[in-house]
Amino acid sequence: MNLQVNFILESERRSGSTISLKFVVRVVAVVVPTVLIMTCISLFMLADSASRTVKLREQEKKKSEPKVKQVAILQTELKDTQGIQDLLDGWKASRFEWQILLTQLQISAPVHLQLIRIAADEQMGLADNVPARTLNLALRGKVKGDQSQDDVKALRVGLKFSPAMTSLVDVVEVKRFAKSEVAEEKEEVRVFEMECKFYPRKIIPPPVKSGK
Repeated sequence: MNLQVNFILESERRSGSTISLKFVVRVVAVVVPTVLIMTCISLFMLADSASRTVKLREQEKKKSEPKVKQVAILQTELKDTQGIQDLLDGWKASRFEWQILLTQLQISAPVHLQLIRIAADEQMGLADNVPARTLNLALRGKVKGDQSQDDVKALRVGLKFSPAMTSLVDVVEVKRFAKSEVAEEKEEVRVFEMECKFYPRKIIPPPVKSGK
């Protein structure tokens, strides 16, 4: 019979495992709080950095607000100025060609025809819902000779159908053709009144030429 007596206390026994449970508990007790502390510090630093970035952006925004407002004011002024410039350009482009008209009057008037009065009535109106200038021209004159009626017709045809006037004049009408009432003038002298209605000239800016 073999008898074996163990004099080692239960508390003095060593575990067969390489890492004891107490060691693991101690490591966890040290590492976990350290990781938590480092994580909190990192989060705090990130939050602080984000807060500073937001404050910096707000400061930059406040500094830039006057400039933004100034730019908006300048853009509005530029738009208004451009509108005025467009109106002036449109007004200039809508002018009636008086030089062409007067030249054509000189060319179309026969030798025995004399213009006594030229009256222009220029007004503002609408053409296709666009502001436009209209012009009516009243002519008064006298003509002598056997061909007086033909001379008046020649003036009318010249004002209406000459190449320089076809795109400008809409209607030319002889309103009056009669014997002169002036006692000193001979019987063959005739007086006439004629009206020229021009096509409306729209007040719109001319097209911008390429390259400008």
